[in-house]
Amino acid sequence: MNRGEPEKRETSRLSPGSRPRVPGALDTTAASVMIRVQERERALQMSTNTKSWILALAVSLLWVQAGNASSPRTALPGGPPPDAAAQSCLEAARHALGADAEVLKCGHFTGTDALETVAAVCLKRFKETKTGVPVSKLVVLRREQAQWVVELTADRNWIRNSAGYIGIDFIDDSANLVGYRFLSSDEGPHEAPGFRFFLSFLNPHGDDEGIPIEISWNPAVGRLQELDYGHEPQAFKPEIKNPPHKFGRKSPA
Repeated sequence: MNRGEPEKRETSRLSPGSRPRVPGALDTTAASVMIRVQERERALQMSTNTKSWILALAVSLLWVQAGNASSPRTALPGGPPPDAAAQSCLEAARHALGADAEVLKCGHFTGTDALETVAAVCLKRFKETKTGVPVSKLVVLRREQAQWVVELTADRNWIRNSAGYIGIDFIDDSANLVGYRFLSSDEGPHEAPGFRFFLSFLNPHGDDEGIPIEISWNPAVGRLQELDYGHEPQAFKPEIKNPPHKFGRKSPA
């Protein structure tokens, strides 16, 4: 460069419509791309949050449905349909005791091939405790071929089967018996697998009275009988066909 010549400055060649880049400024094309990227990220984040909310709602609804479907004795409408055996037991219970009947046990629990059920009308005014379920009436039913037969009945007329009365030596006509407390076990006599249950007398206050009567299946006679611990080895106590009446009216002739 000659000293006498004016200094030449280089200028950048700009394409038509373009603007010179300002140092520190973001190119408008890059800015628009960044804005679209951010909008996309926000959309994805909203979509993820929405999916998470929907998933949480679905899980909550499943828990509510599972909680409503489960019940100690009965299935609520809309729950899973009961199997054929459970449905048969429920129908037999209602046929024997009416619409308020509840199934306490259903299955093959006396060592036979017959379907059996323990059904009862529960006493709602008394609480269920560790000693059993309060009931005003209870029956043990067995299905033989196409019909159900009554194996045992417990109500205000005491406990009895087809052969007589169980668990009493006489009928106390002065007793104010309102029901029983039922408790079952899957352990038979001599701690062997099987079935036995306990019935305790209930007074008007819902308190248990006396010693619970323990009942199990006696295969020798084909009936439910009281277990008698007064004998060694443990044996079954025979029923009383016509027990005497005491503390009220006279015994029948």
